[in-house]
Amino acid sequence: HQLVNALSQLNVPYEILLCENGSADRTPVIAQRLSEDYQQVRVESLGQTNYGKALKLGISRSVGKYIVVFNVDLWDVKFAEACLADLGGYDILVGSKAILGAQDKRALVRRLITRSFNVLLKIIFGFQGTETHGIKAFNRRKITKLLPQCKTEGEMFDTEIILRAGRRGLSILEVPVVVEEKRPSRSPLLPRISRSIRDLVILGAALGTRDHK
Repeated sequence: HQLVNALSQLNVPYEILLCENGSADRTPVIAQRLSEDYQQVRVESLGQTNYGKALKLGISRSVGKYIVVFNVDLWDVKFAEACLADLGGYDILVGSKAILGAQDKRALVRRLITRSFNVLLKIIFGFQGTETHGIKAFNRRKITKLLPQCKTEGEMFDTEIILRAGRRGLSILEVPVVVEEKRPSRSPLLPRISRSIRDLVILGAALGTRDHK
């Protein structure tokens, strides 16, 4: 409700696409109710727990000029306002937790995991940024061309699409964000780390390692 009210104050056309990916709680019921209450809200159900597939589905089903990606428990209208200025002339905006002006208020272990992951991306792929997960905004026409090339699923999909975008020459701007967990993550860390290592291997095979262009 808060997001609809906040976006409506921007006085621009918009839609909210809720991508439900195999939730075992009342999320599908709540999402459907929101779509009935607000004409701007649509629901897409994946039927399985897979973040990457849900994100790909949402991007492919979007119709606006720009796509802003929020996780259900992390949204920022100020970030969405950047789209009103044509993304500042960039193809992609990424909300970074690690650049000047950002604040990462998550638990220490999660901050350390994020930083370690980014170090791996720099070593393996020569990644020049500081963030591949979290809030993003895309030029829809530019980003949808990359979807068929993506090989990973799950939580690594964010990383692959940012790496592919950079190697294709799309312009990317990182902007500082403030991140504070409203609730602890429901996904155990050890299985996530194991999946991330597996997906890094898949991503390395698909992309190759450091970009020497």
